[in-house]
Amino acid sequence: MNEHRHISAQFEAELQTLQGKFAAMGGLIEEQVRSAMSAFKTIDLSLAQSVCTRETQVNQLEMEIDQETTTILARRQPTASDLRLLVGLLKSSTDLERIGDEADRIAKVTINTKPTSPPLEDLLAIREDVATLESLASQMLRESLNQFARKDETGATATIAADAEVDQVYNTVIDSCSEGMTRNPTHVDEYMAVIWVARSLERIGDHAKNIAENTVYSVRGTDVRHHNIPE
Repeated sequence: MNEHRHISAQFEAELQTLQGKFAAMGGLIEEQVRSAMSAFKTIDLSLAQSVCTRETQVNQLEMEIDQETTTILARRQPTASDLRLLVGLLKSSTDLERIGDEADRIAKVTINTKPTSPPLEDLLAIREDVATLESLASQMLRESLNQFARKDETGATATIAADAEVDQVYNTVIDSCSEGMTRNPTHVDEYMAVIWVARSLERIGDHAKNIAENTVYSVRGTDVRHHNIPE
């Protein structure tokens, strides 16, 4: 009995360590997205470069979580609820790493784009929609991480539904850029930069949705990918 309690305590300690590392990775990813978008909006090449540099930290954390989760699964043979939590952590860390990739792409757009001065009024209007897209995607990311940590299935369900609004704003940006390129063919590169950033933000929303789906799975044991969530 004492040995069983000892093993159980070890498992709980390992699980807490893993969850702490996942939370740290989530915090780093949120900062990467904020910094990448700030660099894009202010044309801050130094900040954009720092985002690219920190990408190695993101990748390292994802590999550590992958390795530690695999080790726990092999050594501890967890029960159903703990197993679902570990699987959710593993999948969600992959989504975080991919969000990090999108932040890196946004930073590289900033580095590689040479905007005109003064900027087109048309582009300034479109950037307002991009700011809305950023706000929605960032909120999805923040809330999905909080919901995973709290095992908040109800909140996660709302985050999954919020992805529809992200898609709607994204489509508005794409349509506006397509029309703008027709009107201003000499500024195609600038419109394309906005499209690439909007695409990355839309994908960030998709990955945040995945994390929310992982929360539902870890709590309920139901795979809600590609399906409506049952009541």
